[in-house]
Amino acid sequence: MKALNLMLLALLPAGVASAQASLDASDASGVMVVEKSWRREVRNPALDDDPFRANDEQTEFNREQQLNAKSNKAKIQQGSTPEIIVRPERDNRTVPQGPWAGYIYSVKVRNTGAQTILAVEWEYVFFDPDTKEEVGRHQYINKVKIRPGKGGDLSWVSTLPPASIIAVKKNGGAPNERYSEQVLIRRVEYADGSVWQRPVK
Repeated sequence: MKALNLMLLALLPAGVASAQASLDASDASGVMVVEKSWRREVRNPALDDDPFRANDEQTEFNREQQLNAKSNKAKIQQGSTPEIIVRPERDNRTVPQGPWAGYIYSVKVRNTGAQTILAVEWEYVFFDPDTKEEVGRHQYINKVKIRPGKGGDLSWVSTLPPASIIAVKKNGGAPNERYSEQVLIRRVEYADGSVWQRPVK
């Protein structure tokens, strides 16, 4: 019966959920979910790249050459070997090709226990609001230090969308209308070496 009540509390609208609606047993894990949210993010490296970076690099290199020329003039007068500045090559392999699209899943939590938390394993679960059927589940682990009574942020970037199955009738709706959401705390590691594990049902 308790498990059923927890599940009913979890079927909340997407976006941000209040601490009062948290389904996590904070007295057991010491972690209370305060807020949860997710968003789609698109990045285009070509647009993010600074168009003036090449000019700035050339200006900096010219300045170094001028300073080096003065230094070498003094070294030659003293009979020392002059130094040669070699311009480093830019590694184009580190520049991602094409745009990138992904999803950011975020959860704000509070440590309600007596021990400092060092790591939290959590799941972000999505349900069809009409059928209550699970349509997506994402499991992550964050190493994060949260002292007793303090809050912390858990987040993960993934290429996977919230749901693996999207109903046609919901495609046109806003993201926060497509799913009911639930955050489950699966495992917590504490600074004293102890571990809390959610019981397997």
